[in-house]
Amino acid sequence: VKSFDVKQAFGTLSFKLTCLIMFMFSIVLGGLTMHAIELIRDYGVDSPSTMWSLALGFSVLGRVIFGLMSDKTSKKGLVVVSWLLLLLGFASVALIVNTEVFIWGFVIFYGLAIGAFVTLIPLLVGDLFGVEHFSKLIGIVGLMQILGISTGSILFGRIYDAKDSYELAVMIVIILAAAGILVSALIRKPQHPAG
Repeated sequence: VKSFDVKQAFGTLSFKLTCLIMFMFSIVLGGLTMHAIELIRDYGVDSPSTMWSLALGFSVLGRVIFGLMSDKTSKKGLVVVSWLLLLLGFASVALIVNTEVFIWGFVIFYGLAIGAFVTLIPLLVGDLFGVEHFSKLIGIVGLMQILGISTGSILFGRIYDAKDSYELAVMIVIILAAAGILVSALIRKPQHPAG
């Protein structure tokens, strides 16, 4: 892979889309980092702290599984799968109203998704743009992560303050996950401007 410098990478749609999906995913990450236990409690689940801890445990498993899979299959395809897992996780949350058993869908699918995503994005950046300028490029992508985390934590809090519920936040995450699948599918290996 010919390495792209920062200017060359910014000239590609793929880099912009990679930054966008990092921002989108980090909205969810930020919202859950600050509000997960209260969100789970809001859906009437017993032991929300335990369930959140288990989700974080599954994130470690997600890192290992998707890290191993990335050596053998498309990193972009795996990013799409991580969005699908996120979608399934929050669809499960929406179903908790009827039965608490759906919390396990959130624990497993969301846990795997966050582990997968944070592992795959650096690998995707290296795969698409090479490694010569990797630290600068991943730093820019990391800035999108910080902005997304900040946005998510504030957004979830504002929603809860306004609605006294996280239901709208869950619906927003489901929409973000569906959009994330589509945006990630548009990412292509860019042609190097030098050739």
